Amino acid sequence: MKCWLCWESRGQRSHLIQLKPRCAGARILTLDGGGIRGIVELSVLQALHNAIGLEDCPIKEMFDLIVGTSTGTTPSISPLDCFHFRRLTWTLCFIGGIISLALAMSNSCIPDMTRFFSEVSEKTFSQTTVGFISKFGPLKKVTTYALMVLRLAESVFSSEAMKEGLKKFFNNHETSLFAPALQSQPSTIRVAVTSAKDLGATTCLITSYNHPLGNPANNLEREEDSEKDMKIWEAALATSAAPFYLPPFEKKETNTKYIDGAVYANCPAEVAYGEMEKLWPEKGASLDFLVSLGTGNQKAKDNETPTLVNLGFFVSIRAMFQRQLDSKSSWSKFEKQTAPQNIRSRLYRLDPPLKGDHVELYEYKRLQELQESATEWTKNFAAAQIQEIANILIANLFFFEPDDVEAGHSPVLRQSHLSDPSYTILPGSIRCRLSHGSPQLEKLLGEMVEGFSYAQMPSDNTADVSRVQNWTEIEHPVGQQRLLDVMVSETQPAGHAVRKFRLPYTFVVKKNNSMFHILAVKLKRCETKIAISGFPSTIDDLQRRSKMKWLQ
Repeated sequence: MKCWLCWESRGQRSHLIQLKPRCAGARILTLDGGGIRGIVELSVLQALHNAIGLEDCPIKEMFDLIVGTSTGTTPSISPLDCFHFRRLTWTLCFIGGIISLALAMSNSCIPDMTRFFSEVSEKTFSQTTVGFISKFGPLKKVTTYALMVLRLAESVFSSEAMKEGLKKFFNNHETSLFAPALQSQPSTIRVAVTSAKDLGATTCLITSYNHPLGNPANNLEREEDSEKDMKIWEAALATSAAPFYLPPFEKKETNTKYIDGAVYANCPAEVAYGEMEKLWPEKGASLDFLVSLGTGNQKAKDNETPTLVNLGFFVSIRAMFQRQLDSKSSWSKFEKQTAPQNIRSRLYRLDPPLKGDHVELYEYKRLQELQESATEWTKNFAAAQIQEIANILIANLFFFEPDDVEAGHSPVLRQSHLSDPSYTILPGSIRCRLSHGSPQLEKLLGEMVEGFSYAQMPSDNTADVSRVQNWTEIEHPVGQQRLLDVMVSETQPAGHAVRKFRLPYTFVVKKNNSMFHILAVKLKRCETKIAISGFPSTIDDLQRRSKMKWLQ
């Protein structure tokens, strides 16, 4: 089989490519770093999945882009660290970056991810590199640091158990993160993980995609030779780098060492929004929502007894670590300062408070405690917020697609519309991102959706949609009373017919209309209507997008 881009023979598998519809917005999920506290993110994801109510629909189908980073616990720097700061080792502590890759690049359910997470945590962090000495409590830390100073040990823990666990979890360890279907792992979700090179001086992103307009910032890790591209498990190792705990990941084909992306983006929300603008440039996509998951909001760890760090220039270095690993402050800055004003109502943060003593990134014996605490939070204090976000995720499964006039798919319009030059006419249909004919689509249309409506509002603030009063219900075609009946039959290249959900709708708007238009869905379980993907939008913007091609 030849690649349509480079026309090289690249395997025997077809690759399903999911393009972003022209008038749809972008749906983003980000995951913070935090060591073993990643169990908190998995618990929140499970609660979201339960709240959505589409049991067999992977939660990754709710997003267009997933961005993660790793380890988010502020490191403790000892006197020995000062002697060999240049040799500080950085490595995987598998959190946001690893979970992002697991969500996007595997078919595993969240319970399977949680089991993998727990098992590999214990195997990795239950024994230090000094072997039997690790059984003697405080002695293991002192001994390990001493061996590191003498260069007889590179890190506190070995990464071998993690490496083997990742290879097994992602099945085919030769699968490339970029174009994975060439090896056997088809995925239609775009995923990026943060990392850094040159001891943290050079930031980079490891992605499953390219930027349409190239990579002018030169921060995407992409090799000209596909044989040197990152494997999925390699990207998982490269995304995280906690000082001292594990050895750095070295990509031997390129002779490059990667360290923790948390040194510049432990909360990758701002990075993800920037990637949206690069993936769909020239206003190719508005933001539908950005859901940011934290690994638990806990009190900062009290400083231990003064060390050489607090006596010399290492004070500034430690301060830098603490600033970058402070996810709460990073999110607050993005939400209230950096993010454009018009998208702030579309930003959502789920970060459970953690009670009790400070949780270190390697304390695997506290996994069950963290999981139970996060689960209790999702079922009680955060239940309403999680249900609200779940409803928004469902609503944004729907989008408006303009009819392709050139292909002859446009319906015949009334002469009154065509003859009046003062109106802008945009025919199309409301569609769904779920697979045609799938049980999930049948349940969504048959049991969860009440109907669709249209309205106008003076701003694009999605928080105002619930306050709109003058809704016009979108009628079904004649003879199609149920949403499950609103289908068209299209013949595929293979010769078989597929029934597709298509609810016709035509915008008929007076020219120079500056109002924002809304297509919204009413869920049976929700009192208010929720805007579908790409809305609110002006008619001019809808027209502009209707002339674009479907985007990557």
